[in-house]
Amino acid sequence: MVAAKMNIKPISEVNMRMNRILKTAFALSFLLLLPSLISAADYPARPQPDVFVVDETGALSRADLERINSLCREVEQKTTAQMAVLVISSTDGREISMYATEVGNLWGVGQASRDNGLLMVVAIDDREVFTATGSGMEGYLTDAQIDKIYRQVLVPNFKNQRYGEGIYKALQAYAASIEKEYDVNLTSTKGAPHIREHEGWFKKNLFWIIFGGFWVLLIAFMIFAKPKGSSSGSSSSSYWSSSSSSSSSSSSSSSSGFSSGGGGGFGGGSFSGGGGGGKW
Repeated sequence: MVAAKMNIKPISEVNMRMNRILKTAFALSFLLLLPSLISAADYPARPQPDVFVVDETGALSRADLERINSLCREVEQKTTAQMAVLVISSTDGREISMYATEVGNLWGVGQASRDNGLLMVVAIDDREVFTATGSGMEGYLTDAQIDKIYRQVLVPNFKNQRYGEGIYKALQAYAASIEKEYDVNLTSTKGAPHIREHEGWFKKNLFWIIFGGFWVLLIAFMIFAKPKGSSSGSSSSSYWSSSSSSSSSSSSSSSSGFSSGGGGGFGGGSFSGGGGGGKW
């Protein structure tokens, strides 16, 4: 009887130890998963299949939602690339580029094998927008192109509270690049906005214009103000002309250098920080 009791005691202790180990392992697993669970709860839930736009603000009309979904659906069906839109009130102080990247990864926009997803996040109250792209898109839809579309399409429309129009036109411009890459014909890109490659040339090169103008005026002053019969005038004029030519060449190269810059049923695509956007 005593021996039997002695045999039961060790088994009971082993069970207690196993329970403690299991509880500890469960607690550690929960703590490890907690950040990701909290992170997921901070963002809008992944939309249902065949839904590509989520508007939490009511800024988009039903017609806006329908045509945006239609455009994104055609892009997916003909190219496998996926575009999605999220409209929110605010990112609550978070950097919008990081917010868009994290939501893109959470939703899995794009195909896992190609990372060909795109997510536009519009924060109405923050007056900010950012379009995040998967790494598989960055070769044919560059950050420079996205920035041009942001400034030429999104900003003018958003400043006038034409959110639906701005989003749709920007998506058309994105789709035009996707269409070209996949060599398909998209009906949704008809009427897509023309994106200027050399936008704001004067403004972007104002420094060089002023700099070059200064040298031109200085050269003109030296030519017309030099004393008659001066033997050193020729070499001096040649030196300044050479400087002017160098400055003009520098200005030209700077100008030309600028132009070269450059849902639901989602497929598990990932994002690494590419894209563009800003305030309006």
